[in-house]
Amino acid sequence: MSTTTESLQQSLSDLFAPWVQALNLKVERFDADSVTLRLPQSDQLSRVGGMLCGQAMMAAADTAMVLALINHFGQFRPCSTVQLSSSFMKPLSEQDALVTARVLRAGKAMAFGEIDLTGADDGKSVFRASTTYALMLAGLSAPRQLSLATIRPFFFRGTPCLLTTTLTHPTIPLKTWSSTFP
Repeated sequence: MSTTTESLQQSLSDLFAPWVQALNLKVERFDADSVTLRLPQSDQLSRVGGMLCGQAMMAAADTAMVLALINHFGQFRPCSTVQLSSSFMKPLSEQDALVTARVLRAGKAMAFGEIDLTGADDGKSVFRASTTYALMLAGLSAPRQLSLATIRPFFFRGTPCLLTTTLTHPTIPLKTWSSTFP
């Protein structure tokens, strides 16, 4: 499957939670190893003084990296953020942000990237992050091939006692992990 601006934009609607969609991210451009999104300036995402809040920057950065991974692999691969280390260098006020995510390395089980957030008008870098993602069960193409049981604590007299997660896949034997709470 070839990546297009439209397919990446559609991924924002298809794959992300409603609160992430409320950021109104727009795909600006992409190339072989990066994706750039526009995060529109908004009063809902601003703190005192009209500064873009850090939570919005981090959510936009994480989202941009997932799209960069889609671009890298040519399709969505289930993944989970393992680490996102961020540095806020200066406030961003009264302008849109451009969020550029670059895949540095992607293997079978892990992917690594970096994100730069700049002012759309002045081009000044305001936020940088490095990220690590766990890539889930390489080769899965349809969600129905993977079944993860909901993590449910077992309560005894109001105290959590046991947490069990079950993973099933057509070609992988049943796995169950259990953890006991004190």
